[in-house]
Amino acid sequence: MFKVGSPLRGYTGASSVGDKQFYKIQEWMADVQEDLQGFFGMKAEGFQALAGQSVNLGGVATKGGLDVNWFSIVMQNAEMMHTVANDTNMAVFSMLFVWFWIVMHTGSFLIGSLGMLQIVLSLPVSLFIYRVIFRIWFFDTLQTLAIFVILGVGADDVFVMVDAWVQSRDEVPYGGGSDEDEEQKLASKCDDKAFPVCCATCCCAGPCACMGHDPVRADWYVRRMEYAYSRAMKAVFNTSWTTAMAFFATAVSPIMPISTFGIYAALCIIMNYVFVMTLTPATIIIQEYYMEGTHGESSGEKQSSLPNCCWCCSGPNFGPFSDTVKGWTPPPPSKPEKVPIDEESKAIEKMKVSPCSPEGFINGYLNTMELQTQGGVRWFAIGTVLALSAYGIFSCAASSQLTPPTEAEQWFPDNHIYSKALKSMDKFLSGDDDSYALFKVVYGMKGLDRSKYNIYIPAENRGETKYDSDFDLQPAAAQNAFLDACDTIRNYQCKEKGCQFGLLIRPNTTTCFLEEFQTWHYNTYAETTYDCTATEFYSRLTTFRETTAPKADPYGDWSTEIGMIDGELKFATIDSRMTMKVLQSVIVKRPISKIADNLVDDLVTTSTLNKPFQWTWDWVWYETEEGLIIGLMLGMAIALPVAFATLIFATGNVVVSLYAIVSIGFVVASVLGACKAYLDWDLGIAESVAGVIVIGLAVDYTIHMGHMYDHASHEIGAQDREARFRFAVEKMGTTVFAGAITTAGSGMFLYFTVLLFFSKMATLIVFTIFFSFLYSFGFFMALLLLAGPEGEFGRIGYILESLGLRKKADYEKPVSVAVVDEALAAPIGSGEVALKGDEDTNL
Repeated sequence: MFKVGSPLRGYTGASSVGDKQFYKIQEWMADVQEDLQGFFGMKAEGFQALAGQSVNLGGVATKGGLDVNWFSIVMQNAEMMHTVANDTNMAVFSMLFVWFWIVMHTGSFLIGSLGMLQIVLSLPVSLFIYRVIFRIWFFDTLQTLAIFVILGVGADDVFVMVDAWVQSRDEVPYGGGSDEDEEQKLASKCDDKAFPVCCATCCCAGPCACMGHDPVRADWYVRRMEYAYSRAMKAVFNTSWTTAMAFFATAVSPIMPISTFGIYAALCIIMNYVFVMTLTPATIIIQEYYMEGTHGESSGEKQSSLPNCCWCCSGPNFGPFSDTVKGWTPPPPSKPEKVPIDEESKAIEKMKVSPCSPEGFINGYLNTMELQTQGGVRWFAIGTVLALSAYGIFSCAASSQLTPPTEAEQWFPDNHIYSKALKSMDKFLSGDDDSYALFKVVYGMKGLDRSKYNIYIPAENRGETKYDSDFDLQPAAAQNAFLDACDTIRNYQCKEKGCQFGLLIRPNTTTCFLEEFQTWHYNTYAETTYDCTATEFYSRLTTFRETTAPKADPYGDWSTEIGMIDGELKFATIDSRMTMKVLQSVIVKRPISKIADNLVDDLVTTSTLNKPFQWTWDWVWYETEEGLIIGLMLGMAIALPVAFATLIFATGNVVVSLYAIVSIGFVVASVLGACKAYLDWDLGIAESVAGVIVIGLAVDYTIHMGHMYDHASHEIGAQDREARFRFAVEKMGTTVFAGAITTAGSGMFLYFTVLLFFSKMATLIVFTIFFSFLYSFGFFMALLLLAGPEGEFGRIGYILESLGLRKKADYEKPVSVAVVDEALAAPIGSGEVALKGDEDTNL
């Protein structure tokens, strides 16, 4: 064991975290670590070195046939910082994956690239708000996880907008249903006066600009964007709101890194919503109207017949203001002709869809869920709901078994040299007493002055100790009270499960410096400490402190027991070992903590020896454990009601919202239950954060599907549950499928990191997406198919009217069955579903 201490040469006083001396020690230890790695052949090589790692994972430090391990807290911290910086590089691969998937799903390099750009831009813009407006300066390992979360959420938002735009091609009729006179009026905007300008623009901007002067198509694109923007704005707002609120819910956590992570992640979600509702629509118009609009194939229609005016620019006599074009009137555009799709071509197109593609999955899902027996019973849907309900109940029971960790969080994998060194020390270097909690009773301190402390800069201005001005150990009454405290501590009873021998303190472990000082004083001065004056007492106590060592620790000193500052006794401590072992669960420590408080209350006090306080490092970790539980409970108490309120707002239906919130609850239970049942994890930092985050991510899919289920009655007039079910799945199924791929895919790259915290978060993200997708389609939508509300049943307005709290609306006659059947008969992507007018739907 090599002891390294401070102050270093040129410094006065001990080093503390964050000061210049601390960083000098850290730099020196980093150099020592690098030398040790080189000497024992532990430097990373090959792929590990290429990946940026410093230590050879899985290697054995060997020299001369001797296996060697080494460990230092400072070295571990330096290695931690290096590993965190290296692991966050995985975000680059996550970004590439998400960018590739957006490009593949949208079929556009431009939309994919600018979609990724807006996702990335939300990070620095949110950081600006986080630091400048919220004045939060803390940014550490946990905050980097926001990158992987926002990649999945941001891509999902882009998919919602793009898919709504694609579906608007079928839902918004070309020409808006106007007559030929109206189309001629639109076309005449490019008359003989405007034509030279049109031609000049065309000649200057290129052939693509000509399409910008097709008034009929321009009007169609405006109405398509109005449709897509209106639908996407609601859908994306609902999911962004619930996800952001779930993250904001973590801000109530008493654990500062967790609370600040929630704030930063919520800001990222909000900024991404702003970008997706501004940049994405503009990108779509640029892509579709100016880059592909001249071809017309993407809309399933033939090209407009507006002439290509660029001929006017060719030749010396064909300028934009030449006589050739004077008096020219453009012909009206011909109506676009629908590309005929007969039944045979429908079947061929359907066969071309891969079952592994989003469209193939949706087709297979609909065929399976809607499958009925001869008695008209959908046994598959019933079985799916029952099976997932049973699993959800099992997961609730499993997740309730989660308890805070009983030992410190392990950061490096088992094959890392520091992990092996820690296990070796636990096995070979720990004495019997070291396995039990160190307990201190401290006199003379009143508290901390933390007026200058900023919680978001934890390494600076941690506070100044406030000492008790009445503290004086020299009076006989104070000495007797102190000695009585030593005896009381030794014999204080504890009958709790975590205690041994029926005592709070292990026998023969209490160090009472006053007892040893009195013995030393009598042997040295042949008189008791009660016979000394105050000056003699403190002078001799200083000599005792500097020249002797505790009997229990001959190589130690009295610096922590006899607190001399500037020649004055400021505090005094009684040290001992508890019968409670270190790193016990919070359930074990909670009652023992109360007994320790009772011990302090029972101690005798005097006018110069006021009530002390008791402390052990395990209480610090105990507060952290309690904070994890409190943060999780408060977060869920906020996030779940917010999610339910958002569902009510999005669907307007109580029944749909209740189904959805049960589904979300099962998702949360399944994720946390899997951590306990399959992985035997504790309720650590990652699990506590994930418990609230999962609500925000889980609600996305159910709210998308529930919103479309409700929207079916407005858009196509569907009133029965089967029609609404099919409409919701067809309109939003592929979007949810693509969003699940991006979120899970971006998180899976965390599996390639070194720190266990990141790989654990990868598992939690993948579990969250898997169960969210499974329950949204297998439970929520199947339940809507079997027992979903029909007509006005469950709607907030209808309930208020039934209770007489709102005037009943004058409902028109219901939509004709033929209209709904016509809308639902068309397969996905056939281009035959059109928005019905009031005269068709009777709405």
